[in-house]
Amino acid sequence: MMDVTSIDFNKYDDILASSSTDNTIRLFDLKKNNIWIKTILGHSLTIKKIKFSPYYKNILSSCSM
Repeated sequence: MMDVTSIDFNKYDDILASSSTDNTIRLFDLKKNNIWIKTILGHSLTIKKIKFSPYYKNILSSCSM
């Protein structure tokens, strides 16, 4: 079982991002009934925080510990 560690909303494209203890980030399209659209891999440790840029619609940052 995985736990969600952080969520954030992209106000430009109505995209919701969630990170979890399985070291992944998942993106969901809220315009299309919450359809899962992508899984982002790359972290080797649990992701603690994700955040979309308030100024640029295509930037999402993440950090792990």
